[in-house]
Amino acid sequence: MTEMLHLHGFENQFVAYSGVTLDERYAVFYVSDAIYEEELTESGPFAGVLRYDLVNHTTEFVSYGHRSYILNHSDAGRWIYYAYLSWEGRTAVLAIHQLDCRSMHAKEVYILRLTDDLAENIEVSALKYTELYGLNQRYLLVAVRDLDPFSKKRNSGFTGYLLIDVELGQSFPVPERIGPNDRIVHLSYTSVFEQDHIEQLMLVTGRIGVSEKRAEWDYSQYDMPEGTAIQSVVMIPLEQFVQNIRNHLPIDETFIIDQCDPAHGYAGISQRGSSLFLCKQNFSENSSELCTYGLKNRQMERCGLEECYDNIYIGEDLNKFGIRTSEPLDQIYDLDSGELLYTASDQYTMVRMINAQCMLTRKFIAEQETLLLQLIDIYTLQVIGAVTGRCASISYIPEAGVYLCSE
Repeated sequence: MTEMLHLHGFENQFVAYSGVTLDERYAVFYVSDAIYEEELTESGPFAGVLRYDLVNHTTEFVSYGHRSYILNHSDAGRWIYYAYLSWEGRTAVLAIHQLDCRSMHAKEVYILRLTDDLAENIEVSALKYTELYGLNQRYLLVAVRDLDPFSKKRNSGFTGYLLIDVELGQSFPVPERIGPNDRIVHLSYTSVFEQDHIEQLMLVTGRIGVSEKRAEWDYSQYDMPEGTAIQSVVMIPLEQFVQNIRNHLPIDETFIIDQCDPAHGYAGISQRGSSLFLCKQNFSENSSELCTYGLKNRQMERCGLEECYDNIYIGEDLNKFGIRTSEPLDQIYDLDSGELLYTASDQYTMVRMINAQCMLTRKFIAEQETLLLQLIDIYTLQVIGAVTGRCASISYIPEAGVYLCSE
């Protein structure tokens, strides 16, 4: 029987599962700012981090408060980073905080000062778009914005990255190069996971979605700008990455496990057990490729698919679903059998897999200014549950096998 739990008190805020669950009991969520400013008062509601007790059905919430802040782009396991912004003369002060999701206690771990001679306050400074990437309890990456509004540098809007060591209270510039034809300024995603008791760091570059890259290919073919043309997936032991930075060494191309040239784009990257799955589109042939990288043997297997998919979902038992969202109606296919499992009822319904058994449909009802979310069994097409609301959400907590709904 499907268990659906309901979370109340965040009707004007989006609630999104962080991917972190502690002891198979405490699920951690990101809560957004109030989406309607007229409902925001001096006492809230504010953005923050929510921990839900799946046993006692109680919550703990750490609010960011009524201050300018920067959120992390990737969590570091049980540690979540965020930074408060303040302005001193021409200097932006980033007070970086670390939240321990086990104790739900946050503390300031580092102060970073960045000068912007072109802006008078944080509201007009590009420094408010600084990005944080948590790696673990000790390390995080900070992406520093290019402050020149007229810059023509092909740097994805960043001048470089800093590695912050919160234990030593020091920062180190990250060497720019990733192999012979890519750079750290184009970083888009990080993930740290343990393999054979060693923390491995995955870096993904290319700050563009697959549909946008396909449109760029249709327009300019191989004449794409840097940061769009090449996309890389890097796998490197975290400690080696740190030591390279300390020794001013770039990431060697031997750590690049896969790349996309202008004619290809990543449509999805996911990990299951000891395997990493890369879904790639071939724009010139309008086809897809599923690449499986073994984290233990460090071998890559490639499987060409005649059809083109906008994403491939890998289930818990490694069954594969092909998802098309660029067609007039969203569709889901069973890639093992080739069977079409589902077609959306109209062009306003978006669909994604939420686990190997269920999909989630999302539809905006304009006349009611509300979202309708439905949890549907992919094989029987029966509706298991539904929620409506301006900020409705349904999250699946795999460690507990339950769904948490917010309306």
